[in-house]
Amino acid sequence: MDDDIKERIEQARQNRDILFQDHSPRTAKLGIFSAGCLLVNRMIGTGIFETPKTVWMSTETTAGAILMWVLGGLISYAGLAVYLELGLTIPRYLVHGRWRSVPRSGGEKNYLEYIFRAPKFLATCIYAVIFIALGNSSGNGIVFARNFLQIIWYPEVVHIGDYKTGWIIKGIAVAVVTVACLLHGAWRAGGIWVQNSFAIMKIIILWFFIIAGLATYSRKIGGVPDPGVDLDRVKSFKTSVHFPGNYGPHGWINTLLDVSFSFGGFESANYVLSEVKDPARKLKWSTMGALTLVFVSYLLTNISFMTVVSAERLMSEEEKEISTVFIDTLFSSSGNAKRALPALIAISAFGNIAVTTFMTSKVKQEIAKEGVLPFSTFWPATIPDEMTPMPALLLHWLTSLILILSPPAKDTYLIFTRLNSYMTIAWFGVFLGGGLLYVGYFKQYVSDYNGGSYQWRNIAGFRPYFGPFFPALYFFSSLVIVVGAWVPPERGQYLADSTTKWFVVPTTGASLFALGVVYWFVLVKVLPIFYHKTLRVRRTPYLDREENFRFEEVITQWIAGAEESDEEEDPDLVS
Repeated sequence: MDDDIKERIEQARQNRDILFQDHSPRTAKLGIFSAGCLLVNRMIGTGIFETPKTVWMSTETTAGAILMWVLGGLISYAGLAVYLELGLTIPRYLVHGRWRSVPRSGGEKNYLEYIFRAPKFLATCIYAVIFIALGNSSGNGIVFARNFLQIIWYPEVVHIGDYKTGWIIKGIAVAVVTVACLLHGAWRAGGIWVQNSFAIMKIIILWFFIIAGLATYSRKIGGVPDPGVDLDRVKSFKTSVHFPGNYGPHGWINTLLDVSFSFGGFESANYVLSEVKDPARKLKWSTMGALTLVFVSYLLTNISFMTVVSAERLMSEEEKEISTVFIDTLFSSSGNAKRALPALIAISAFGNIAVTTFMTSKVKQEIAKEGVLPFSTFWPATIPDEMTPMPALLLHWLTSLILILSPPAKDTYLIFTRLNSYMTIAWFGVFLGGGLLYVGYFKQYVSDYNGGSYQWRNIAGFRPYFGPFFPALYFFSSLVIVVGAWVPPERGQYLADSTTKWFVVPTTGASLFALGVVYWFVLVKVLPIFYHKTLRVRRTPYLDREENFRFEEVITQWIAGAEESDEEEDPDLVS
């Protein structure tokens, strides 16, 4: 390392006005296996246990339900292709006289800022409001708490709407989210090890259901009189008389939202790209492999559920999820087996909480680096020994706490999953899929922050087969969800299997957009009038010889007369 660079790094470390973030090799990097486990752990949460019943009820046919899971998988592949292309291309730096792609943590934040550059800070502010509000662990915390109570046979757990039980569930949810934050804050390597372990356990859990369903179909276990009755080639395409049938096209749209939430997480590695070892070569293999494993497991798990549990039996147990009825059907005489299912779901929920805490804290740290949050020098800081973003973990904990305590426990999971899918999957899918179509296939030349111009196809770090097919599929499928969420049900005012009215999700989503615009207007237009200063952010990366992030220097200042612009400094190379 050159002496002048050493001196600059030491000065930056000592300067309280400069955030100096360390990505050096002594901090454990995510390899192919760990990056794949990150996706598996994030994708397999509680959705595969909570949503199959709603999907089946809303589509009203067995074939329709399976089709929605296949469609959700295809959309996820398209979305992953979009994220890989953007993540391995943006941002770009001048290294040895050549413009090179250097992947960085932050996910959609980086891509939206690149695609929608004007007005300055608008994309950042809108994204900050949405992600900080929704990028939390409230939904899975509630599910963990509910199943934990079932494990210990709490007598009132069946009355989840009861006031006393609801607050007990909220208290347990807060506790488990707190444990996850402390784990990642105090022991970074241990947090990664826990994530990998839970990813393996989740795959084992799903294949337990798959094998049990196969054994039931072959009549090796269980007392199911007619296994797979609803999977008949003719009957599976007919509307089941056992479902309410009140939802129509609105039910199908919300079903796609539910399935999208279950597949949500395919983009997880993009949130922590600075933590991934050699992402340019290894990321596509680990992410595509992980998504394929989850897709196959989800599809077979749903078929297994339908093999054991008929539509008639499912609707006779209205208060139970299909996974619960599955266990009740096969192991009706075993109390321990019935207690084991909540344990399996709780394990899955905790693994999802752990990985969500890890990756969303990194994104919130990147948001804070842009200076758009109050106390902007506090939130992006790290603990020197473990290199963990403790202030960002605190922010994650606070937002999770608010959402856990606000709505009734009975509706928290459904509201959160629908809203999360609607905003972070559907709306961001529209912006990123459409944006990539524009810059990658319709715009002849695109420019970088430093004035250079180039053709996207010549610099893309990843280019999938079939040209614009994947971004187009991701864009149009996301657009269908965004628009379709405003179509009311044919009969009734409520979402399937819920007391939540149908318009709550799209209306809340629109409100978050509006709040982001108001926040930007105050930050960029109103504050400069009163304080006669504007926000300026300068980010200087330090790369190793393999052109991966080693250090990053961030200076956020309010300067009199400064332009409303970020400055991406050309990187310095360190050995």
